[in-house]
Amino acid sequence: MKFLALACILLVCPRARAAILFMDLNSSQSEVAAAQKAADERGEELVVLSGEEGQDMGQALGEQLSEMEKEGQELGTFIISGHYDGNSFHGGTGRITPEGVQQGFKKHKQARAQGRSALLWGCYSAR
Repeated sequence: MKFLALACILLVCPRARAAILFMDLNSSQSEVAAAQKAADERGEELVVLSGEEGQDMGQALGEQLSEMEKEGQELGTFIISGHYDGNSFHGGTGRITPEGVQQGFKKHKQARAQGRSALLWGCYSAR
């Protein structure tokens, strides 16, 4: 009987879908393709976030995390791809500082808890 109840719960309850959130600040199609391949192999969705040149992406990050929560997506991996100058990641489709990342995640305790990994793909990002 317990098995039957568990099976019913698993079949009826919606399951969260894992996602890779890719902040593309330099329009790198090859990196987006690599992230899509990884998402496909892991059975996850790829969510690409980009803006306009010079746009501060902190608020857009928060809005995207809100949208993912509404859609039942769990954040598995967070990727920032852009040039790094020691103060911010930036490129032709936006910029974000470490404080902007904190701002974006501030109201999203669930996303902070769910995230398994963060990848910072940037020139000179090992400074």
